Amino acid sequence: MNMLKQDTIINSLRDLFGKRFSDKLPDRVIYSGDVWIYHLIKSRKVSNLHLPLGVVWPTSEEEISDLVNLAREKKFYLIPYGGGAGATGASVVVSEKTIVVDLKKMKEILEIDEESMTARVQTGIISQHLEDKLNRRGLMFPHYPMSMWTSTLGGFMATRASGIMSTKYGNIDDLILGFRVVTGRGEIIEFKDFPKTSVGPDLKRLFLGSEGTLGFFTEATIRLYRLPDERYFAVFSFKDIKSGIEFMREIIQRGLQPALLRFYDEFDTTTTFSHFVSELEGNLMLVMFDDEEEISKVKLDLVKKLAEKYRAKELNDEIGYKWWEKRYHKYLAAPTAARMGIIDTIEVATKWGRLQKLYDEVKSSLESNEAAVMAHFSHFYQDSAAVYFTIITEYGEEDLFEPYRKAWETVMEICLKNNATISHHHGVGLLRLKWLDKELGKALDLLLQLKRLLDPDNVLNPGKLTASSERW
Repeated sequence: MNMLKQDTIINSLRDLFGKRFSDKLPDRVIYSGDVWIYHLIKSRKVSNLHLPLGVVWPTSEEEISDLVNLAREKKFYLIPYGGGAGATGASVVVSEKTIVVDLKKMKEILEIDEESMTARVQTGIISQHLEDKLNRRGLMFPHYPMSMWTSTLGGFMATRASGIMSTKYGNIDDLILGFRVVTGRGEIIEFKDFPKTSVGPDLKRLFLGSEGTLGFFTEATIRLYRLPDERYFAVFSFKDIKSGIEFMREIIQRGLQPALLRFYDEFDTTTTFSHFVSELEGNLMLVMFDDEEEISKVKLDLVKKLAEKYRAKELNDEIGYKWWEKRYHKYLAAPTAARMGIIDTIEVATKWGRLQKLYDEVKSSLESNEAAVMAHFSHFYQDSAAVYFTIITEYGEEDLFEPYRKAWETVMEICLKNNATISHHHGVGLLRLKWLDKELGKALDLLLQLKRLLDPDNVLNPGKLTASSERW
């Protein structure tokens, strides 16, 4: 970029944001992307990265609107940034003409309506901070992803995220009633918090999952629930994956609606539970209910009776409570584990009838190519379920990432062949961009037309819906 033009942009940003603008090198490096493993490994050498011109921290949607209009006038790009915990490169900078917009100063709970069980919240709030404040009032926002310590409400909305209790409470798009957004035109649009309306198509859903390409979420109205007095666990071990899948399908389709249901294959069982439970064998399943005590116990009894049909071995329910208490711990150890090779996760979903085949094909294909793979099943619907693979590939000798690319190619092609979605809740980013048209088909043209309408100068998160210079 021309230095004179760059200085003009920086001076304009300083006028607009004062000390809430930074072009210091450490900030530019830190904000160059998210936690996509490919980006993290590349970032060991700063010269490998596209660094933004700087970072700004807005405190109002009016400032964001002014910033968008400035970007349109001065011809630079903007990337909305929440907690930076995305795993697909959706926040990775692909052009030096970029300003990263960190929304975490917009973090207030604006209103709590305990009668209607809703709250109006600024979207820059860290999820765990939101939950802590609600819990003190006996309330909860039951969206509990493993990244909730480091992710924002707006980030969840941008990727259409899922939490570990989605089977009962729904995904983020089920928990959002309304929101405000600043588009790439600088316009501020409000979608009201109606629980249901038939006034035209559901335009809110056009923005949810757009990964910062259509606008900035500034505030949202969310559903709240009462914090349960107690949670009730049952823990089982299955000799094979097939019987566990059939057991879960029957639980869901009988309408028992556990708050949490997770089924780990043998490798994932050992990895997840060995640090606090010894001598576990088989494929471990957690079932948790958080209804009133009488209801939870009736449901648990029904689940335990059903488990006998599938010859499941009931284990000590204390395993479930320990997992709940320590569920974040293995993720904190990820940087140490990365010394083994390149570790990544691939979360996909398909109909019940194709789930076993999808799991088997991914396992056998990756293992035949010398990649290690473990999996757990963690989000469930009447017709479908999601499976979450963790893959470990060796570093390539000439190209560090070649085995990693091959693993992703393999899984994505298997998904497409088996009519499975290529992403259940992590989004697209740069990582899945090359397969976007294969899943969306002609609908991708509609999405690109929407992008041109809402962001006519393409200032928002460039290179994420269309071809990017960032090749991996």
